[in-house]
Amino acid sequence: MKKTNHSRILKIGNKLVEGPSAIFFISEGDWLEKELQITFYEPGMRKIESYSIWSDDSMNKEKKFHAPMIRILKWNRKNDLDDLKNNSIRKFPKIEVELGRIKEIRFEEANEKFILLQKSVIENNRYIPYKISTERDSAQIEMNYEEEYLDYLIYFRNGVQSIQFSSTGNTNEKLVNQLIEMKNFLISSIDKIDKSEWKERYYELTEEYLEGEIPEWYYDNIIRSSKSKI
Repeated sequence: MKKTNHSRILKIGNKLVEGPSAIFFISEGDWLEKELQITFYEPGMRKIESYSIWSDDSMNKEKKFHAPMIRILKWNRKNDLDDLKNNSIRKFPKIEVELGRIKEIRFEEANEKFILLQKSVIENNRYIPYKISTERDSAQIEMNYEEEYLDYLIYFRNGVQSIQFSSTGNTNEKLVNQLIEMKNFLISSIDKIDKSEWKERYYELTEEYLEGEIPEWYYDNIIRSSKSKI
C-alpha cells in the first residue's frame, strides 16, 4: 500500500465528512451554506456518518432563494482502508453522498425539530467546565463503555452566531437519542435531486493538491481546480 495514497484518501475523506465551505448551483453561481451538521463516529472511527442542512446565502439577492437542502454522507472508513491495501493506486475515498431538498410536507416539522435540538444542545450537552490543562489532564465524563456509545459532533449556525460541540455518549442518553432521532428524520425527509447540477467548494485542500487553485468536487472521484473545464 502506498503511504501517499493512504494519507491522501484519509485527508480527502475527512474533509468531505467535515463538509465544504459552500455548495454551488453550477449554472447560476448561487450558493448554500451550512446551518446544521450532525456527525456520528463509530468507536474506532470504523464508520462515519454526516447529516447536514444547507440554506441559500447568495449575495445581492432579495428573492428566488433556493430551498434549503439536506446533505447526507456515509463513509465506511475501515472497509475503505482495507480495500486500499489491494488497490493501492486508488486516489479517492469510497464515500456515499446524497443531496436533496426537504420534502414540503415535512418542512414545518423540520423547523420545529431544528429549534428544539438547538435548545437541547445548550441544556443537555453535559459539558464539564475545567481548569487550564498543564499535564495532559482533562475533565472526565461519565461513560459506560460496556454499552453502545458514539462519538458525535454538532454544529449550528444562524448567520451571526455559531455553536460547535463534540463529545462521546451512550446511545441511551437524552442528547444522543435526540441526535439519532434528527438523523432518522432527515433521512426520511430528503427529496433527492440530480447532483450533476451542483458542486462543492473546498478552500482547505488547496495548495497540496491543486497548486494554489480553489478545489471543487462534482460528486465524482476527483477533486478539480475551480478553473478546470468540466
